[in-house]
Amino acid sequence: MPSKPPVQPNKSSKGLGVLLLAAALVLTIISYFVAMASAVEEPYFSFEPSQAFVQVGIATSLITLWIVWALMLVVTLATGMIHWKWSLALLWAVVAIFYLSFCPSGYLYDMQQVFFGFPEANS
Repeated sequence: MPSKPPVQPNKSSKGLGVLLLAAALVLTIISYFVAMASAVEEPYFSFEPSQAFVQVGIATSLITLWIVWALMLVVTLATGMIHWKWSLALLWAVVAIFYLSFCPSGYLYDMQQVFFGFPEANS
């Protein structure tokens, strides 16, 4: 029985590629500013709702959007709607999620230190 040839992306999939690229670009820009805000402002010595909103709320939302973007990319790759070279873009999503993960975890760690005190060095 002859095997089926691999599915080749068609011309209409260019629009999907442009959409994925635009979404990645927007997510990258916003993620950059959130991660840089965390790096500049850290360590946090007091609770401020605006900082908590950015470092926990927005950063977690961005992580979720990156995961959704990566899942969409995997589905479109698996169905042959876009070229396999797009799989390299998954590395960019992993890098973005990695750096964004430090925003909520770092903020919550600092708030733990603010509310419960710094641990003793010799205890």
